[in-house]
Amino acid sequence: MRDDSMDVTIPDMCRPCARRCRVCQTSAESEEEWREHCDGAMHRARSQGSCEVCDISATSPELLVQHLQGRKHLRRLAEEADAAGARCDSLN
Repeated sequence: MRDDSMDVTIPDMCRPCARRCRVCQTSAESEEEWREHCDGAMHRARSQGSCEVCDISATSPELLVQHLQGRKHLRRLAEEADAAGARCDSLN
């Protein structure tokens, strides 16, 4: 990307961080790609009854809901968000 007012090239590190789907083993480079992937039929079919943050599968929807509300899952979710923020911050 180029900013002609300052006549400098803006580095690619200003792009949003990529996200990785552990369920489908694929990456998305932008928020739009990530939303499209998560809304896709293949991802929904593969992730039904699973938690990609904790890499587990639940045997029923009720157990998945319990897992998603659980202390371990919420801690891992927070740790993953902190790590993603640190990766993005290190690029700036």
